[in-house]
Formats: sequence, C-alpha cells, structure tokens
Amino acid sequence: MAALGRSEEVSPAGEGVFAQVDAVVLDPAAMPDEPARATAEPPPVLEATNPTEPPPTVHARLADRKWTMIRFGGFRVSADDNLFISATDRRSDVSFQVSAGLAFGWGNFRTEVRQLGPSDRYFEPLNLTVEDVPKNFIFGQYYATASFFAENSDENAVDHDALIAGRWEGGKLTLGLRLRFQTLSGPDIDVGDRAQRTLYGGEITSNYAVSEKTSLEVNVYNRSYDYDDQLDWSEWMVEDWVNYQIFPKTKISLGTRLGVAVVESQSNQTFEQLVARVVYLPTVKLGFSLDGGVEWRQYGSGSDDVFNVFNFSATYTPFDGTQLSANSYRRNSASVSLADENITATGVSARARQRILQRYYLAVEGGYQDAAYASTGTAEASGRDDETTYIKPSISFDVTRYLSAEAAYQHRRNESSRPDLSFTENVFSLQLYLQF
Repeated sequence: MAALGRSEEVSPAGEGVFAQVDAVVLDPAAMPDEPARATAEPPPVLEATNPTEPPPTVHARLADRKWTMIRFGGFRVSADDNLFISATDRRSDVSFQVSAGLAFGWGNFRTEVRQLGPSDRYFEPLNLTVEDVPKNFIFGQYYATASFFAENSDENAVDHDALIAGRWEGGKLTLGLRLRFQTLSGPDIDVGDRAQRTLYGGEITSNYAVSEKTSLEVNVYNRSYDYDDQLDWSEWMVEDWVNYQIFPKTKISLGTRLGVAVVESQSNQTFEQLVARVVYLPTVKLGFSLDGGVEWRQYGSGSDDVFNVFNFSATYTPFDGTQLSANSYRRNSASVSLADENITATGVSARARQRILQRYYLAVEGGYQDAAYASTGTAEASGRDDETTYIKPSISFDVTRYLSAEAAYQHRRNESSRPDLSFTENVFSLQLYLQF
C-alpha cells in the first residue's frame, strides 16, 4: 500500500498511486498533461513605498483573497504503434484529442490547477512545499477530453475529470479537502487491453499544532474503481501521524494506517500499517520525503500476509531553469482482471527538465515497475509477474505567456511471466496547451 494522498488516482494494476500528502498516482492510460508554463520574466523591481503601507507580502496575501476563474484547453495528435498493448495483434493508429475546461474558486489555487492538467506522466513526485505563508483556497475544476481515432473509430470517447479541493489554515489547525471524479478509456496493464472505467474518491486531511515543534494529523482517504467489464473495488483508509520538528529543516513522524478493501464478489480485506516518516527541506532548492514501515493484511479466507511498504520522493533545483525529481514506492492493491489476487507493485522513476533560451524546455523521464501477483484465498496463485519500463524525452516551447507546445516520444515495454500480456509500445505526440 503506498502512501496515500494524491493526485492523482491509482490504477488497480499498480499503475497509479492514490496520493497521500500529495503522493502520486500512476495510470499509464491517461495521465494529466503538463499545463502551459508561463514565460520566464525578470523579477519585479520593488519601488519605495509609503511607510504607512503594508509590506509587499501583505499585499500578496490580500491579492490571494479573491474569486478567480482559470480557463484552459488543448489539442493533441498522437501516433501509437500498439493501441491495444497487445503481444500478438499490434494495431497502429493516429488519434486526435481536444480538451477544454475551467477552474473557479477563491484564493491562490493556480498552482493546484497546474498540477492537475491532462499527461502521459506515470509518476509524479510529492509536492514538497517550502512556503511558510498560509495558503487558503477553495475551488472547483472540470474538463472534458474528446478522443477520435483515424482507424479504430469504435474507440472514440469523451472522458471527464471533475475536482473540488480546498485548504483552510487558521491558528493551530489546518484542514484540507479533495474530491475527484474521472472517467478513463485508455489501456490498463492489469487488464492487458483498453478498458472503460470510472475512478472516484477523496480525502479529508487535518493538522493540529500542539506546540511550536509538535503537531498531530488525522486523515481519511477513499479511492474507488468501477470497470465496465472487470472487477470493481474500493478502499477506505484512516491515517494518524505524530510529527516532531527535530531540527529547523527536518521533521520526523510516527504513524498508523487502518483500512479496508472491498472487491467485487470477494471477501473484504483489512490492513494495518505501522510507519515512520522523515521530511527534510534544507533549502528552497532541495527537499525529500520518505515514509515506510510494515503492513499486515488479512483476507476473508482466514489467511494473512506481511509486507514492507514505502514511498520516497525528492526534488532538486540546482540552477535556475533546472529541475530534477525522483520517486520510488512499494504498495498493494487488488487486481481487477484476476479474482482473489492482489498486486504488490514496486517502482522507481526519475525526471529531469532544463530550460534553454528562456522559452524552450528539454525534458526526459523514465521509470520501472515490478507488479507481483499473489493469491488472497485458498486457490492457487497465477504466478503472474509484470516488469514495466518506460522512457519519454520531450521538448516544449512557451509560444506566449498562455500557450505552450510540446513534441514528445514515449517507449513503453512490459515483460510478463504470461507471454500473452507482454508488449512494446511507441507513441509520438504533438500537443498544444492553453491556460489563461
């Protein structure tokens, strides 16, 4: 079971992480696209102000306290040489995607919108915030993506993504809320084909400062997956943390997680985790977070298992325009293609991005995941094991402050113990993204 929190949405095949503390989800089928980046501008020159005026930071906070609407959209064309991720029946196709949406809310939520946009990113690092200024907001977002295929018109679909999110910080108490609903129609490695599914879930988070160095967290998470032709499943989890600021830049935590997984036509699973966490933010350029521990999982058959689970994320910005990030995890989830089987997914990924000539960006990212299947009942296990790798280089360009363009190539490979589920896939794409 991964550290829960994000973003993003988890594929039962272990292809996504239901983020905790904004941890990541991985869905190779349809990930949010990286939104347009604003053209780099020189820092503003601060003019002398009247001594009776509030300092600039106060002006900034007041500016955040307003209602805002953000509109965004995009167009993408892709050439895929294995549309159905098949081992034997490779079918290529060209697809066109048109997306449009808006976000409306109060406060400074623009960064949250940027993190949600439509992408083919499989892993996202934790959002390691280094800001001390309170950040309160509430907003709703919706966008739709229509996909059209040149040869396989029966795969045409309109996918939806709706989100409500908010954060309130007052005195010693901080509260957070995220509710999300998605429909997806792309490929799913667990299924071994394209699959129609609906993902929905949410989180309620809280943090109470007991003292200057000690705080308590109580968080509740839910993630649910409804498939048209495969098994449905959902999971509920309660998480508690005791945090202590042991050094000015280092926070350590001890916590527990209690949860239940409900799988269609199967007995419920319960699990407990005992975990520890360290967050280290030495500078605004470097930060990492690591949590891990032991999970005990019980099945309706009377059997149980013990696992090691962890989630690690690091970000580093050594120079202006250079961004590096890495992520690794080990988590458990239910299989939607094999009854009475769970998946233990272990993965690692990394991404590097470099800005050149102020408005161009070169990026490369890649990752590896091992998905091991195991029986949750008395039936003999399938013994299935999938090893998935991908690499994606790209170049993007800020056409204007509001419009960006990207050209990318992605290679993905799955080596499975079941030969009929092994595949390779190559995708070339051109994309425009608009946000204003």
